[in-house]
Order: sequence, then C-alpha cells, then structure tokens
Amino acid sequence: MGYTSVDIDKQSNMVLTKWLRAVNSREYRSGISYFCRIIRKHSAASWMVDATRLCAPPLKDQNWTVNKISDSLLQTPLNRIAFVTSNDLFIEVVTEKIKEKLHQKTSNQILMESFRTYSQAFDWLFATRDKEGLFREDVIQGQH
Repeated sequence: MGYTSVDIDKQSNMVLTKWLRAVNSREYRSGISYFCRIIRKHSAASWMVDATRLCAPPLKDQNWTVNKISDSLLQTPLNRIAFVTSNDLFIEVVTEKIKEKLHQKTSNQILMESFRTYSQAFDWLFATRDKEGLFREDVIQGQH
C-alpha cells in the first residue's frame, strides 16, 4: 500500500501506523483492515496512528471504523489507541466522535485519545505500564 506505513515495536508491544496521504473511502477501509490484521498478528497492546495527513472520513466510514476495530480487536491484548492529528478542528470533532463510540461499544476495554505530538501520545500510551509510578497519568497531567 503506497498510502500507509507500519512499524512494529516488539519490545514495547506497539504498532505504529501512518497515513502517508489523504485517501478515498476504499483506501481508508483497506488501510484500517490491514492495520487490524497487523495488530492481531503481533498481539499488540498499543497502537499509535499518525493521522496528520488524513482527511476526516465521512460518517459511514467513521461508523464502519468503530465496528471494524471493536469486532476485530476486542479479543486481543490491544487496550490503547493514540491518534496523532493535525491542527484541524473538523478532524478533532470526528476523532472525538469515533472515540466516544469506540469506548461505548467496547465498554472502555479499548481506550482512544488524540494528541498533537508523538511525545504526548507516547506518554499516554505507556503511562500505565510504569511499575514505579514515575509516569503515572495523574503525574503526567499535573494532577498530583
């Protein structure tokens, strides 16, 4: 696929996917399906999606995405999805809607958040894995 890239970090049990350009509905669905297969194959616990070049998908693709992720990945170790998005209000609204629907459909077993930077996304993805509590979410967010 010339419109996506995938990196697998076995040490951190994470899949990093990147949309390389804006895509049409067929390409979008093909990309999401491919990402889900990779996540299942590698039993990833975390998924970071670089969507900075992606345009907001139409409503039918948003609903399809929620169903695809929940149906494909609910029985895997995946528990967090971090979206890195551009500074676009429309994509923020769409990402928030997908997040709410995904949380509802999976009973919060798969959590999703969106961020502006890789650093913020990494902090959130790995915050709960720190056994000593150095990177706890409440510390990261300044709520201690």
